[in-house]
Amino acid sequence: MDDDGFEFVPPPEAPVFEPTLEEFEDPLRYINKIRPIAEKAGICKIRPPPSWQPPFAVDVQKFRFTPRLQKLNELEATSRVKLNCLDSVIKFWELQGVKMKIPIVDHRMLDLHRLHKVVHRLGGFEEVTTKRKWNAVGRELGYCTTTNKHISVVLRNHYERILYPYDIFQAGITIQEDSVSNQNVAIVRLNTFNVQNRKKSCKYSYMLSYLLKEIQHIDYGSNPELKKLEFIDAGPKMSLTTKVQDNAHSSVLGILYFIVIIIMYQNAFTFYLANYRKENYADTACMLCGLGDNEEFLLLCDGCDDSYHTYCLIPPLQSIPPGDWRCPKCVSQECSKSQDPFGFEQSQKIHTLRTFGDFADTFKRNHFDIALRLLSTKMVEKEYWRLTTSIEEDIEVSYGADIPASDFGSGFPLSNPNNNPEIQKYVSSPWNLNNLASLTDSIFSHINVDISGMKVPWLYIGMCFSTFCWHNEDHWSYSINYLHWGEPKTWYGVPGSYAEEFENAVRKIAPELFSDQPDLLHQLVTIVSPNKLADYNIPIVRADQCAGEFMVTFPRAYHAGFNQGFNCAEAVNFAPADWLPFGRKCVEHYRLLHRYPVFSHDELLCKLAAAADRLSFEVAKAAYADLYSSVESEKMQRAKLQQKGLNDQFREAFELIQDDERQCTVCRSTCFLSALSCECSPGKLVCLHHSDELCNCETNVSYLLYRYSTEELDQLLHCLRSRYESYLAWSNKTTKYLTDQSGNKPGIDDLRELLAIAEKCNFTQCDLVKTLKYCIARAERCQKAALQYVGKKHRTSQPSIGRKLSIDEMRGLLDQVETLPCEINEVAVVQDLASRVQILRSEAQKVLNELKPDIGKLIQLLDAGASLDVDLPEIPKLQDKLRQAEWINEVRAILSDVRPTSLDALRSLIDSGQKVTLKFCSVENSLNELHGLLSQSERWEERAKQCLLANPPYGISALEAIASQASCVRTYLPHVASLRDAIQKAKEWNNKIESIQADKYYPYLAVIEDIASKGRVIPVKLDFLPQLESQITAAKTWKDRAARLFLRKNSSYTLLEVLTPRTNSRNYMHELKLRKKRNNSSSSSISVRTNVKSVDAEVMDNDHTKEVTAYKEIEKLELATMKTLRMENLMKQKAEDADDREYCVCRRSVSGLMFQCDLCRDWFHSSCVTLPKSQGNKVMGRSSASTEAMARNMKYLCPFCLRSRRPRMDGILSLLTSLQKLPVRLPEGEALQHLTERAMDWQDRARKGISKFVDLLNKYSTTQDITNIEDHSKTSTTLCSSSADSSQVSFLFLML
Repeated sequence: MDDDGFEFVPPPEAPVFEPTLEEFEDPLRYINKIRPIAEKAGICKIRPPPSWQPPFAVDVQKFRFTPRLQKLNELEATSRVKLNCLDSVIKFWELQGVKMKIPIVDHRMLDLHRLHKVVHRLGGFEEVTTKRKWNAVGRELGYCTTTNKHISVVLRNHYERILYPYDIFQAGITIQEDSVSNQNVAIVRLNTFNVQNRKKSCKYSYMLSYLLKEIQHIDYGSNPELKKLEFIDAGPKMSLTTKVQDNAHSSVLGILYFIVIIIMYQNAFTFYLANYRKENYADTACMLCGLGDNEEFLLLCDGCDDSYHTYCLIPPLQSIPPGDWRCPKCVSQECSKSQDPFGFEQSQKIHTLRTFGDFADTFKRNHFDIALRLLSTKMVEKEYWRLTTSIEEDIEVSYGADIPASDFGSGFPLSNPNNNPEIQKYVSSPWNLNNLASLTDSIFSHINVDISGMKVPWLYIGMCFSTFCWHNEDHWSYSINYLHWGEPKTWYGVPGSYAEEFENAVRKIAPELFSDQPDLLHQLVTIVSPNKLADYNIPIVRADQCAGEFMVTFPRAYHAGFNQGFNCAEAVNFAPADWLPFGRKCVEHYRLLHRYPVFSHDELLCKLAAAADRLSFEVAKAAYADLYSSVESEKMQRAKLQQKGLNDQFREAFELIQDDERQCTVCRSTCFLSALSCECSPGKLVCLHHSDELCNCETNVSYLLYRYSTEELDQLLHCLRSRYESYLAWSNKTTKYLTDQSGNKPGIDDLRELLAIAEKCNFTQCDLVKTLKYCIARAERCQKAALQYVGKKHRTSQPSIGRKLSIDEMRGLLDQVETLPCEINEVAVVQDLASRVQILRSEAQKVLNELKPDIGKLIQLLDAGASLDVDLPEIPKLQDKLRQAEWINEVRAILSDVRPTSLDALRSLIDSGQKVTLKFCSVENSLNELHGLLSQSERWEERAKQCLLANPPYGISALEAIASQASCVRTYLPHVASLRDAIQKAKEWNNKIESIQADKYYPYLAVIEDIASKGRVIPVKLDFLPQLESQITAAKTWKDRAARLFLRKNSSYTLLEVLTPRTNSRNYMHELKLRKKRNNSSSSSISVRTNVKSVDAEVMDNDHTKEVTAYKEIEKLELATMKTLRMENLMKQKAEDADDREYCVCRRSVSGLMFQCDLCRDWFHSSCVTLPKSQGNKVMGRSSASTEAMARNMKYLCPFCLRSRRPRMDGILSLLTSLQKLPVRLPEGEALQHLTERAMDWQDRARKGISKFVDLLNKYSTTQDITNIEDHSKTSTTLCSSSADSSQVSFLFLML
């Protein structure tokens, strides 16, 4: 995009209108409303309300169209003239075998058309060259002749080489020998025998012509060289006097005359010689000189095969053309052929919306060098007008124009049973372009045929720069265009009142186009820049139509425009009543231009007259005026024909004949009222305006075809006149009723009767009907108000819910009744209402002045006011007075009540008191008292809240003092109540601590933790709580030490379970599930038994004797259970099917390497359990002979028997020592004590048993045997002293 300094001044903006929802309901009425303003601009834009957004109803998948191709520089009038001129010059040279190239001058293409026009305006090539005006030509073409002095020479050379031969051809000199001067012919034929001289003779002819023209203007005295010349006598040079100058001038003329005489004598000889050569060289003779010699200079025409010498042609050719050459006659014939009218070609490609959109977007993106989002409409507009006036840039665009909606679908939704209500409202909308042309008040609704483009909308699919050229609508009708979606469409408009000035301006801008096409502006193929039109004082406006907006054009308004990008629009024509005069003028204009009309205007008028009863007043009035003028003209034309002797007349139903078969052969207008024909040419028709041009026959031979007789035409006029007069009669009567000042007002029923007549006669669209409706509505409102608010209608005991009548409205109602143009019977009732209201207001004023009004009286007055349905100003005051009295009674009741009042109730009472409008001493005193009580309550409540949140908390004595002081407040305080509750809980907590301290036994840890958790939440300072916290911390520390000493890593058992004897029988699956459950559980459950009473229930008892007894019983039960389990496992191994029995944790049969538990005597697979460590503390392998031997000699405990570690006794004793220092009892500690006592007791018994065994052996064994026995005894003692696990103790016991 390169503007090269191009300037474009946008015209002013067209008017824009934004109707309200009410105005938008009737498009014709709204357009008629804005017509006085919009018609002055020719076009206008209408923005619908934001809620009006019809869906796009075209089936995108099926929509196909073929666009038109538009070359932008061929659209603009002046650009097309230039291109036509260039085409003519190029064609002229191409026909003579020369390929012409447009020269480049000063780095830009030479405008040959402008150069041609400027040179001709300055007098032609000879005049410009003679008077040396080429510098002026260069300046007019925009070249700087001061800096570049060779421009004039360059321009002259280009003109002489390209355009001057074209001028000679246009003048006809090359083909008309008679037009050549005698001097030129003589010189051409001179020296016919000398070829070289003949070749130069043409040049001499121009020199001679130039000399003859300039010789009269020679100033001999101004030239010093001429003064020295002697023109006649020979001799020495001498100065010339004035006389000599005259003689010299005469001498030159004498020489020229002598040459001419010689030429005249030679003409005869040349003529004779030419005839001789033609007879001898008839086939190859030159068509100009008649000679056939010098064949190397003869050219043979490729069109007609005639021969011409190159030097005989005018102008002569310096060389033989390389291409096909045609003689001047053939060139003239080719150039004189009429060209086809300019128009748009159709594209060879069928597009869908998707493909055309991709094409349009790609074109715009490639054309502009900046991002599309940065492009403004003004930038695109400037570039558009630059391209249209540029000859160098050939930009071609496509435009999908005039696509019939009846064939391809409308963008607006159409009637369909499947439409939902949201779409259906757009189907029936009057702004739907499928409905607009056929609305009741549209003239086109009476045309029965669906005229595509006028009654049936057309779709337009545009792209960037696609153009709709200057035109006005067919029959000068209105048009409306709606942009469904896409980028904006730029419009230009000229008012219809300036249509003729516009046409004249375009003819002046491009007269060459109108010489070929007089109806150029009717072809929609030409645009002219608004800036050029503004130079001719043509008012023009512009508008950018965005998606969802309407553009309306008015009658005869010329308009044009282009698209800013890919978009879709839809347009249709319509004709309200005010169009009819324009339609009549348009038909007459078409008759002068011999243009075909789209429909018969007279036929339309007759259809309106036939349906007069259904016409609105405006349409009937306009149709009557138009038809009257047409009928009068028809009568006058028929009378003239009858005076000329026309006798035969026949009725013809023209509406049944196709339009093209009943058109006037002269003016192309469509005949309807009548037509004239003759027996000599039965198929030929003419309208009565051209009756003299039918044929050469006498008038009495012709015959008239008529649709209606004059009487029938009068009847049609009568129908329209009756319609119009009935409206006038109704209008006069209505106006009299509405404006009568005599006092004799009609009744409201009389006005309703007039309105019914208007609706029946379809007068509803006129303004007087609106006024009548307004008056009736006013009367009905007054009547309704009188009935509704006074109470004459049926009432119930409930008060009225609707809006009540104010005093001003009541007075206004009385005033309206007086100013109504009709009488209503409820006037007396209204007056009675006013008197009742006055009485009620006086009684209310008395009650309002009382200091202590009666509540019953107030309620009675309020009920009376509600029954009147009148908004009395005293009613709110009475209501406030009632609320005041009720509030005071409520305050007295609350203050006198013994029960405390809540703060919320107190605040609510204060709020309701503040809303009381009327303030008296009693109300103010009560409010002050309530405010004081509320303030006191809030202070104590805040103080109690601070005490509850204090850190560190207050002591019991301080809180008791605060609670005692707050008890004097007569309201219920939640924080004070919470404070009292906290004090009570603190006392109970201290009592519980004192009772625990008074006991002879230390309490258990669980008891201490429960007491401490309760004390933490009490917002009172508790002296014993820190001591309990320290005791709990010490106990938990001891438990952690014991757990690290006994529990194995990731053990599923609790410390209490490990230290307590086991009593349950072996159930492998249950044990596995129980272990998994313990691993997943987050609770610290102490229970470890299922078949006996829980230990924690026993140990929690403070009776130590019961505790010891319980542990003894559990020990016995453990020994018995283990013995039983060992016997079961041993018996299982001795059974015959021992290999098939269930073993191990997996409860499967014997397989592979297995280990036997030394405690429970069951067997376990090496692959199912963790392998024991060898003597080197390494895990044993799983499949070797040494491993099996080692397994037989090792002591192994299964996962169920080995539940804990086996600490040394000194570590256990340290734990026991720490346990004695704790002021609390722990079940784990007591279990450890019992376990330790059990281990030590077993150790003593083991030593005794070993000692006895050794003594017994001493009696029977040798010394060596005794030594072995002592070693065995030491080993047993060591094992006993190193074991602390209860399960290991049982194992050693069972081994003995």
